[in-house]
Amino acid sequence: NAAHRLMLTHNIDLARTRAASGYRARTIGPPRARHDVWEKLLFGILSSHFFVRVVWVTVLDTTEVTQRRGRPAFAKRTVAECVGTPANLEIAAWVYEFVGVTGERLWKEHRREHALRGDRERRRYLAGLVVGFRQQLEESAARCKVEGLVWVGDPGVDDLVARRHPRLVRSGVRVTQSDAFHHGKADGKRIVLHKPIRGERGGGGQLTG
Repeated sequence: NAAHRLMLTHNIDLARTRAASGYRARTIGPPRARHDVWEKLLFGILSSHFFVRVVWVTVLDTTEVTQRRGRPAFAKRTVAECVGTPANLEIAAWVYEFVGVTGERLWKEHRREHALRGDRERRRYLAGLVVGFRQQLEESAARCKVEGLVWVGDPGVDDLVARRHPRLVRSGVRVTQSDAFHHGKADGKRIVLHKPIRGERGGGGQLTG
């Protein structure tokens, strides 16, 4: 809660001064033919709570070539392009990686604890975990709002997104709920984000005791 309050205060001040460090765009996560629901939900969290805007863009996969009407054609993939200050982009990339690695570890523990075979419920569990994590962040944001700290966006970020993507189409995400989803949701509410360490990647995360 204290970390969230500090980040919110810092970014409110940056937005007021038009962020002297400037704005950038970078992709986070690998391009995929299809992104799972949990991943889309996680990028929604980055947009809502970590001071970046996320836009799904189409890229060509030059490693996969097919023939179309007698001509070579590259396969299309989608990837998340994030826009924000350099510092916030670094944090967003860290959160994406941290939650992904932590979610996989917790899923394996859940599967072993409940004697589940295979990964049939993996996507639903991870979707639930991300939803639970989002609720934890929303509760923290609500407490900050009571203190008068309200994030209303950054015009500089919005301007860059509008220049790069003048025609945006918004879409929603649907989640199929199951027992695995609800277990994941409960675990997601107890995820603790560790401080990122420059030069190290990965990390497992932990649940509070």
